[in-house]
Amino acid sequence: MVDYGVSYLLKDKIIVGCPQNDADIRLYLWAPQTRSTFEDIQLRLATFYGENYFRPLIEVTKLNVPTFYQTFKNPNNQTCIETPDAIWPG
Repeated sequence: MVDYGVSYLLKDKIIVGCPQNDADIRLYLWAPQTRSTFEDIQLRLATFYGENYFRPLIEVTKLNVPTFYQTFKNPNNQTCIETPDAIWPG
C-alpha cells in the first residue's frame, strides 16, 4: 500500500495535488503469507491515521492502478491528482 502525501490546493470543491512537486511517499508492505486484505491493513492503520484515511485509488480519483502507473512512472510527468473534497472527513 502506498501513501502519497502532497501539498494540495482546493479548487471548486476539488482537492488538487501534484506528486511531482513535493511528494512524501510512504510504502506499507507485508509478507504475502500473512494473507492480509486491504481492509485488514486499513483497520490496523486506522488507529494511527483515523478511519477512511486509506482508500482504494479508483474510489477517490478517476484513476485505476494501471493508469496511475502509466501516468506517473515518467519522472517528468506534470499531471496532478484530483479528488472531491466532499469524500474526505473534515
